[in-house]
Amino acid sequence: MAVVKFRAEDGAPELQRFIQSVDGRGEAAVDDARCRRLADFAELVSTFGQRTDLVSARTVAALFEVLFVDALILAREDVIALHETVVDVGAGAGAPAIPLALLREDLSVTLVEPRRKRVAFMRSAVGSLGLAPRVKIIEGRDDAVSSAGHPSFSVAFSRATFSPEAWREIGAACGQRVITLSADEPPAGASHRVNYQTPSTRAPRVLAVFSGPPEA
Repeated sequence: MAVVKFRAEDGAPELQRFIQSVDGRGEAAVDDARCRRLADFAELVSTFGQRTDLVSARTVAALFEVLFVDALILAREDVIALHETVVDVGAGAGAPAIPLALLREDLSVTLVEPRRKRVAFMRSAVGSLGLAPRVKIIEGRDDAVSSAGHPSFSVAFSRATFSPEAWREIGAACGQRVITLSADEPPAGASHRVNYQTPSTRAPRVLAVFSGPPEA
């Protein structure tokens, strides 16, 4: 079954209402221009998803949740500071990294994904959304950006590819700080965490930030 059909022109107001419902963000709504660009990305996912299995979303609310909830939390400056270099390993269809890049124009973002069809989609989306100057796509796995010495990025995150415990260790070879995004409790030792919920189901989620490699 194809992903739900979504048109940015009609759906942008609904997306703005959704954004305001995430983690009580009504007082800090995304401006209309950024909201429209997020809606454009949702339309690209929907259009591409009519032809291939890109994301699992049979309703507009489910599409918004898989694309935007984590990105809205990541975009907070208490989570990722200004002018960071960020890598998303196992980027899938580009969420949450592409929405994060749309929300935070100061960030340089790299997306790493081994599946060629998803890489092709992300490259097309990055070009269509005008993100090419500061968003890079790499076809590969975590070893394409990991380093045994100084990590290449200031922040590394991954969603749904690894368990929080596994990503805590793997991510330390990619970024100076590691972010886990999960419904599960993160490992101990986080320097910062944000508890939030998906709007439609109220399912709990946790973002946790770790500095430096895990203790032996």
